[in-house]
Amino acid sequence: MCEKVWEMETESVCPICLKRIPGKKHQGNAGIFMEKKCPEHGEFKTLIWRDTADHYRGWNTQRCSGAETEADTPCPEGCSHCRAHRQEICCVLLELTNACNLNCPICFAQAGEGRIWSLSMEDIEKRYAYMLDNGGPYNIQLSGGEPTLRDDLPEIITLGRCMGFDYFQLNT
Repeated sequence: MCEKVWEMETESVCPICLKRIPGKKHQGNAGIFMEKKCPEHGEFKTLIWRDTADHYRGWNTQRCSGAETEADTPCPEGCSHCRAHRQEICCVLLELTNACNLNCPICFAQAGEGRIWSLSMEDIEKRYAYMLDNGGPYNIQLSGGEPTLRDDLPEIITLGRCMGFDYFQLNT
């Protein structure tokens, strides 16, 4: 049985009817779980984080609302960044290249297909600046293709850190 050592109430949606329902996040033995109950469709429980509550809370500290626009439909049905929106950006996926040398049969990025491209440092700096101008700094996930094919990964991260980003992941 999971011992609850940390718990937090939140709002969620039913995965079937998408109605707003209360939820609870809590730490169990395997990580952080989300539990919720829809009056119509029953109870749902899923693992949302495979680490401690301290690491989870650390990941969620840099939350900003991003660029604001008016939504015609309220949250969560009108999914956009507006003053009423409840979900905020926590992580931005930055694709550095579509080049890949792995040939994974289950590649969701269709890496290595078609014309091969890689962002220049100038393009990466423009993307960092755009993120900052639109609510950042955010947590950054460097991705692709296969980003480890880039010889300049340390410089890409250094540039981001100098511009104010302090959390990077490498999606390989």
